[in-house]
Amino acid sequence: MKPAVLRSLLTPYGDVGRIFLTPEDSTARTQRLRNGGTRRKLFLDGWVEFLHKRDAKFVAENLNAQTMGGKKRGRWHDEVWNIRYLSGVKWGNLVEQIQNENAERAARLRFEIAQGKKENKAFLENVERGKIVSGIEATRRKRGEDVDGANETAEAVQETEGKPKRRKGRLEFSQHTTTSKALRKPEPGQDVNKVLSSVM
Repeated sequence: MKPAVLRSLLTPYGDVGRIFLTPEDSTARTQRLRNGGTRRKLFLDGWVEFLHKRDAKFVAENLNAQTMGGKKRGRWHDEVWNIRYLSGVKWGNLVEQIQNENAERAARLRFEIAQGKKENKAFLENVERGKIVSGIEATRRKRGEDVDGANETAEAVQETEGKPKRRKGRLEFSQHTTTSKALRKPEPGQDVNKVLSSVM
């Protein structure tokens, strides 16, 4: 029901001032259209301002839970009014409440967008990390290395050559055993034996 239709239905009961109808949420509208609903703009609820308080009270008491009436073949003939009189509520309070609800909805939407961006960024980082790991594994396969580092023959060949071996991304160097200088010095009698053996 459009505001003009609502005004025409309520005008016989008193002078109507301002009217505000809450439009349907955009997500609910798209869902309804997707399911084959009408393309008309629908409203959920609304506020009507009467110029005189007694008219507003009369309408709230007498029209609540009554059929809208009008022409028998009219669209709104069998619809039921749901009207309440709000005492002490000014139009500015209603507008302020609507603005607060809109601001809250916008803040919630911004938070959801930021959360989605953060999740997308984390997902893309994981994809990149996976590509890097799969590239490393592919190059290891080309070299003939075992991906898990459990290929013992390749490790044995690398140890015999004395080159550093690569295992799970780390370099491991083979350690030489250290000998002290005292062990390297020849015994006193060995030098004499060498000289004598070379002479004879």
